[in-house]
Amino acid sequence: NETAEEIWDDLLDDCYDEIDKKLISLVKEKSPKEISKPYYNKSVVIEETGEKFTSNLIWFDKQVILLLSNADKDYDLASKTGWNVFYTKEGFDVDSFLEKVGE
Repeated sequence: NETAEEIWDDLLDDCYDEIDKKLISLVKEKSPKEISKPYYNKSVVIEETGEKFTSNLIWFDKQVILLLSNADKDYDLASKTGWNVFYTKEGFDVDSFLEKVGE
């Protein structure tokens, strides 16, 4: 079972730019030791439309999706789900995000 720290470290490896790295480092720094377990790089199909996108991290139990800044197309599709979509490119609120994925 991965710790929160390992989850954030894996995500840091995927970061494409300094802004993503800064944001995810801040998430890691502020993160509680225990968070709900996400799925990593998961493909999601929107049932109503059949459209598919890939999330960097997704919490099915919490209905939370996290996307890094290189995921414009995925963000547009994920936004149609009605879930809480956090996108490091636009107004990413670390505290709000951690509140949603905490235990």
